[in-house]
Amino acid sequence: MTVEYLYIEFVYPTGQAQVILDKLREALNEWDAIELGHLVIKPQKFGAVGIEKYNDILEHWPLEESEIAHETTRRSVDFDDFPTIQFTVKDLQYLKGGADHPLDVGSDEPLRELLDILKFCYTTTEERPIAVYSTTPDTPLDLRKPPITAESVANSRFTYLPWLTILPPAMVEEYGRETVLSTPAWHVDELDDGSVLLVCHNDIVDWDKDCRTAAQHIGLPSYRELG
Repeated sequence: MTVEYLYIEFVYPTGQAQVILDKLREALNEWDAIELGHLVIKPQKFGAVGIEKYNDILEHWPLEESEIAHETTRRSVDFDDFPTIQFTVKDLQYLKGGADHPLDVGSDEPLRELLDILKFCYTTTEERPIAVYSTTPDTPLDLRKPPITAESVANSRFTYLPWLTILPPAMVEEYGRETVLSTPAWHVDELDDGSVLLVCHNDIVDWDKDCRTAAQHIGLPSYRELG
C-alpha cells in the first residue's frame, strides 16, 4: 500500500509556535465532536491527523532571500517572525470514505470532518492565521515553495491557488468577496470573521482533477501550472 500524505499549514503573524500548538491541542482535547468523528488527532491510526510546529515558516521552506522580507508604506512582513503549525493526514484512501473505508461512512464524510477540524482550529485562537494552504501528493516536485511570499502577504495575495485554503478577510476583499464565494469549487464556506474556506475538489484518491478552473476564476495560477 502506498502511503500518501496531505499537509495543511497555518501561518501566524505573531506568537510562539509551541504556545499556539499547546492551545490548539488543548482546545481539540476538549472538543466533543472529535470523540464522535472518524478522524483521530493521534498518530498510528488510519485517517489520523498529526499536528506539529515550526518556529517560523523558513524552518520548513527553502525560500529565496527576496521572498523572506518585504516592506511597503502600509506593511512590513518578515517570515523570520511567522510561526507555522502543520497538520498532516496520511493514508488518504481512508480520508475518502465510501467503499474504500473500513468503517460504514459516507463517501465525503471523513473529508468533511477534516474540514470541521481545520475550521475549529482556525477559529479557536485569538489571533488567526494570515494564510492557510495545502500541499498535496500531486504538487509538482520542483514546486518547493508555499503559495505565499513576504511580498504577496504584504499585498494580501497568494502566488498560486493550492487545493485547499482558508483565505483570511483581507485576501477575500483583495480578490473580491463575490468572486471568491462564487468560485466553481467543491466546497466554499464563509467563516464567522469573513474568511473563506475553499477546497477545489473531493477527488483525493487519484487526484485526477486539478484546480485550474477555480484558480482562473479568482485570477491566480494553479500549482500544477507552476511546477
